[in-house]
Amino acid sequence: MTLDMRHLDRLVDQMIELGLERLKYQDAETHILLVRSGNPTPYTAHALRLAPAAAPAVPDPAETITAPMYGRFYRAPAPEDAPFVQVGDDIAEGQPLCIIEAMKTLSRFEAPFACRIVSILCDNGQDIVPGTPLFTVEPRHA
Repeated sequence: MTLDMRHLDRLVDQMIELGLERLKYQDAETHILLVRSGNPTPYTAHALRLAPAAAPAVPDPAETITAPMYGRFYRAPAPEDAPFVQVGDDIAEGQPLCIIEAMKTLSRFEAPFACRIVSILCDNGQDIVPGTPLFTVEPRHA
């Protein structure tokens, strides 16, 4: 198989989606090593397509809690379970907000501070990258 730009484009997309720094591709006719760096590349459009969307405007003192890592966002610990949080819930610091799945590993993402959930900005099963807005919250001070 000859590697055309469409195939190369798919490899770059997979590399970005998985958060890989290096990707090696080899077949009978082709050998390619892709390496990501902080420098601009011809594939900047791909990075822009995955960049987090701006959070909707909300009145102060709301804050946005963002994704700490690449992965897939889940609102509940299992498909048949109730979501960890709902809009309007008062949340304690350290209380689970969601699950982030990355490379077949499920990680609970906990509230960094006490807050009230104003809005949930991601759909269940949505792919996320570091900085993706997940929740809009109002901090609660003791």
